[in-house]
Amino acid sequence: MKPDSSLNHWQEIELQIQETEAQLQAIKQKFADAQTLDSDRSDLQTQQAELETRLKNQDKTKPNLHQRQALKTELSIIQTKLEDIDTAIAAQLITWSSFKEPFWQIVRFSGLGFLLGILVKGCVG
Repeated sequence: MKPDSSLNHWQEIELQIQETEAQLQAIKQKFADAQTLDSDRSDLQTQQAELETRLKNQDKTKPNLHQRQALKTELSIIQTKLEDIDTAIAAQLITWSSFKEPFWQIVRFSGLGFLLGILVKGCVG
C-alpha cells in the first residue's frame, strides 16, 4: 500500500466523521426545537383548559355577552396556535429525505414485480 493512498484513506474517514457530526448537530437542533414546541403546546393546553373552565363558570353566572365572546375568541386563537404547533412538530420529525430511500425502493420493486407479472402471464397464457 502506498503512503499516499493511506493518507487519502484517513482523509476520507475524517471527512465522513465531519459529515456525521454535522448530521448529529442537525438532529440535536431538530430535537431541541421539537422540545420547545412541545413545551409551548403544554402551556397553550393549560391556557385552553383554564379558558374552558372560565367559560363554563360564566355560563352559570350569566355574564355579559361581550365577555363570553372575548373568551370564545381567545379560545379559538389558542386552538389555532395548537394546530400550528402540532404541524410544526410533525414537520420537524418527518421530512422528504426520510421517505426518499423507501419511496424509490417501492417504486423500483413494484415496477419489477409488475414486469415479472406480465412476463409470467405471457408465458403461461
